[in-house]
Amino acid sequence: MTPDHVQRARMSARKAKQVTQVFGNQYNQPGAGEQTIPKKVQWPVWVGDLPYQASAFQHRTAVEQKILGPHDGESDDILCQVLVGDGGVGKTQLAASIARNQRDNLDAQDRRLELLVWTDASDPELIIASYAQAARKLCLPEANEPDHAAAEGFLRWLPTIEQRWLIVLDNITELQHMEPWWPDGHHRHGTVLATTRHRHALVSGGNRRLVPIGLYDDEQAMAYLYRRLADAQRPRLFEQKSAAELVEALGHLPLALSHAAAYMIDRGCDTAAYLKLFRDTRNQLPDLLPVEADTDSYGQPVATALLLTLNALEAREANEAAGTLGLSRSLLRLIALMDPVGHPKDLWMTQRVLLHLQRPPKGWQRLFIRRAPDVDGQAVENALVQLHNYALINQDTAQAPIRLHALTRRAIFDGIDSGQLPALARVVADAILDVWPHSEEEDTELAALLRTNAAFLIKETHPHLLTEPPHGCVQKVRRE
Repeated sequence: MTPDHVQRARMSARKAKQVTQVFGNQYNQPGAGEQTIPKKVQWPVWVGDLPYQASAFQHRTAVEQKILGPHDGESDDILCQVLVGDGGVGKTQLAASIARNQRDNLDAQDRRLELLVWTDASDPELIIASYAQAARKLCLPEANEPDHAAAEGFLRWLPTIEQRWLIVLDNITELQHMEPWWPDGHHRHGTVLATTRHRHALVSGGNRRLVPIGLYDDEQAMAYLYRRLADAQRPRLFEQKSAAELVEALGHLPLALSHAAAYMIDRGCDTAAYLKLFRDTRNQLPDLLPVEADTDSYGQPVATALLLTLNALEAREANEAAGTLGLSRSLLRLIALMDPVGHPKDLWMTQRVLLHLQRPPKGWQRLFIRRAPDVDGQAVENALVQLHNYALINQDTAQAPIRLHALTRRAIFDGIDSGQLPALARVVADAILDVWPHSEEEDTELAALLRTNAAFLIKETHPHLLTEPPHGCVQKVRRE
């Protein structure tokens, strides 16, 4: 719009005394039968506080270039980019780094960011409150309306402006309630960035582009650990060989590395000594990665962050068929006895496992009701899909091995009551024998995968499968 058009629009607004918006940075808020007073917007407008940059922050150059660079071969209708990854991989820190960079630097057209809204998106009410705050800072006509109306007014106004803007929706959890609150990012001046653990189809709907955020690679993890210790004037705590083994044990998880480094700094414990503590399964994760080691304000202990969505998944189960209530947690306890690098899905379809996963009848029902099993192979299949959607397990394809992050496995394993462990170990050991190929030469890959998992199971549940007589899977491992 030309300057003449802008001027005529402003003059018309002043004359009519009832226009709700004029172009540029001046807006009229009409009163009931009284002359409106123009309000001035104080640019730039910032809503919400960016998280502080984590100590020894590691840039993900390839990922950042993918987010900020041209999206060759992709649709021009992309409205939003969603950073998707497991808990603790650094999605929030990466989003904050991108937002901070855009806020403090010019874009390719030498323009500065004029509007930045950072909101906690774990609850739709928090998003609404942030949008309403933005509406008030921007002096929009709906500014004096209740939060819901003010937020809707902000979203209607957003695609119309010429200023450069960025909206960040951090930690989306309630996907089904998000649809009305996605900003319209299909605009040459606007960008929408979101973070979530969910891999559900709802995340990628509406022309949203998923950007997977993974773990640190070896170089990033080692660089982080050394720099974190060196910045605290404790470089002597870093020893190359044990540090590499520790990085592997912690699964290259940024959140865990942060907590472990803080623990070592506070207690003067070097990487070799910490690794020894970590490998001792008598030590629990909350002790080795305690909440007081949260020096970078992640806001959660590691075990909590890893299992955060389990409660949400169980709430979903409660609203579905009664037979699936608690199935995910029961299934995760069995999965936690497997090697994190992968195991065959068929283990959980065996008759022994299905019987274990049945919900026991209540009270008098035990005596008078003979009912059909309420957990079958399809129920387990559905539970595995949901565990994957909620980022608690990984499976590349329907037939690929199921993988579990080493620390997620440890967090679940730590929560198993010691009195239940012998029975769980035998359920899983029986399942391993049930799917073992009749001729190992015909399926050497499956036999090798099962043997690896049997050895892991025997070690983690020692000595429960070695008591006389030893379980049959013990003989399978000893034949190697």
